[in-house]
Amino acid sequence: MPVIELELPQVICDALQDAAAAAGVSPAELLADALRTLPAFQRALADRPERLAAFALKSGASRE
Repeated sequence: MPVIELELPQVICDALQDAAAAAGVSPAELLADALRTLPAFQRALADRPERLAAFALKSGASRE
């Protein structure tokens, strides 16, 4: 899996780690789930239908 390095303010990193721990997922999974809610990300993902199923399977999102 590709790695993306982000420079974030410490308060954002701390909040991300706290939220991920509270949700019982990794920070990467939490970010992926958050990105899925953004319209711009949804449009970009729709432009890559060959990867959509793989992304959905790796996501920690609830599938109810």
